[in-house]
Amino acid sequence: MAKYDFNNPSSGSTSRFGAKRSAGNAAVPGANTGNSKLVVQAKEDKPIEEKDVASALFAPPPEDDLGPQFEKKRRRRRKKDEVSVYEEQMDQRFAFDKRARNTIIVGVSLVVMFLAALLLPAGLFGINSTNPTISGLISGVSTNTQGLLNYLSGAAPTDPMGSKLFRYIIIIIAGAALGISGGVYQGALKNALASPTTLGVISGGTLGAMAYVIFFMPQDLPVGSSYDAQQLLGYLEGLSPMEYFTAMYGQIGCTLLGCFVAVAFTVTVALLAGKGKISNPVLIITGQVVTMVAGSVMTLIRTYYASGEGSEVTANALSAVRSASFSGIYTILDVVLMGIPILFAIGVIIMLRMRLNVLTFSDEEARSMGLSTTATRNLMVGACTLMTAVVVAFCGSIGFVGFVVPHLTRKVIGPDFRYYIPATALVGALFMVCVCFASSFFALEALGGNRLLTSVIGGVAFIAIALSGRRRTTTDGF
Repeated sequence: MAKYDFNNPSSGSTSRFGAKRSAGNAAVPGANTGNSKLVVQAKEDKPIEEKDVASALFAPPPEDDLGPQFEKKRRRRRKKDEVSVYEEQMDQRFAFDKRARNTIIVGVSLVVMFLAALLLPAGLFGINSTNPTISGLISGVSTNTQGLLNYLSGAAPTDPMGSKLFRYIIIIIAGAALGISGGVYQGALKNALASPTTLGVISGGTLGAMAYVIFFMPQDLPVGSSYDAQQLLGYLEGLSPMEYFTAMYGQIGCTLLGCFVAVAFTVTVALLAGKGKISNPVLIITGQVVTMVAGSVMTLIRTYYASGEGSEVTANALSAVRSASFSGIYTILDVVLMGIPILFAIGVIIMLRMRLNVLTFSDEEARSMGLSTTATRNLMVGACTLMTAVVVAFCGSIGFVGFVVPHLTRKVIGPDFRYYIPATALVGALFMVCVCFASSFFALEALGGNRLLTSVIGGVAFIAIALSGRRRTTTDGF
């Protein structure tokens, strides 16, 4: 077959496509597709390349030749793209951060649970309940609401709803303090296993409370499971102000002293082991050793008094020291004495929470950014130790909250301390309110319901969160 001379486009030779080429325009047979005609211009000053002919044959037809139907599709696509760009711009301008949204959801849930725990009757669906009906539930809510309104208005200043109100306020403060403490301990010490029990705070405080019971507590003070709040109130009414303060807050003072002595001992041992420098692993291990030693001493003391060697009143009081039942009588003075140091420490941590993001780097990198790592870490750990000591002094030993809550919060909010620290306070408060409400609603307080539910609910929730999904965060979360 004769080939077309590409170097002489004016030649009339037959091309390899079987078409006669003429000077000027050369129509390519077989290029008609649909409504379009494809014409290859062969100019004299620019010879036609073989590749140009092939691309012209197999190129898609021009969009302008597809008719009005394509034009409508193109306009719809352009309009859709413009709408998508506009929506994206509006989302970026008015978008609500997912972390902030989750924090607000937790806060709203906390308010709802607080009102439910305050107004729903206690023990209605307990083991020994005789009237677990809807009508009994409605009647209990109505009675509690009226009692709360009477107390707040001053019409009934001795209404039990006042003590219940302050009780749940203290529970919220305790949960927030333990949640933040656990998060800061894990961030400042860079260890996901750190918690408020790391430095021996809880064990030291409990041992201090037991020392008060053995050496300083009045023998006629009605404490323990065999007494109720009304008996304690009747006992306190006949005391002088000094005796009242000693009976109510003497144990708190000894508990605080025990907390700080345990922490001081832990830090001193860590300093001696590190030859003047404290390393995080040595500090954590020393704290765990102090916790175990203090626990062994407490077990020995309880065993001695439980065997009948000591006073029965002391034995009952010792059995009530470790349990955080929140069954006592709480007043506005308790809220103030507990709330002021905790809120002060929380305020300091929230203001300095950005420094915790810098502490997630190595100490050398953090110092190169201008941060004093030692001072920041000591300040954060000291504030958390103060909060934990106050919680133990007013509420007793509450374990597991400071360990589980930070991990749950990190799963929902993320590791950014700007959002993480406030969220741990809300999640910790919500967790404690749910636990205490469930224990009261189902009448489990006599069975150690708070400690039982704290361990069970916290453990199940932590395992569920850890096993949910295939996306995995880092082990330490930072």
